[in-house]
Amino acid sequence: MAGSSGSRVGRRFLAIVGEEHARAVASGPPTRSPVASRPPAVPVAGASPAWQASLGALAGLGAGLALGSLLRSRR
Repeated sequence: MAGSSGSRVGRRFLAIVGEEHARAVASGPPTRSPVASRPPAVPVAGASPAWQASLGALAGLGAGLALGSLLRSRR
């Protein structure tokens, strides 16, 4: 497979992929960490940055439409 790519960069990429694959196979199957991960913190209602960004985008869209309408009517 390493010879299937025509460029030097392509051959090097395939060589690195092959090396990493061999290293992963040699290390054995994945294992779980003994430390249990905590569940993500639940954000306070209404304090989501995504909500604020959506509200800002909606306000910007409304302002842009109003300004466009105003400028169009002045022609």
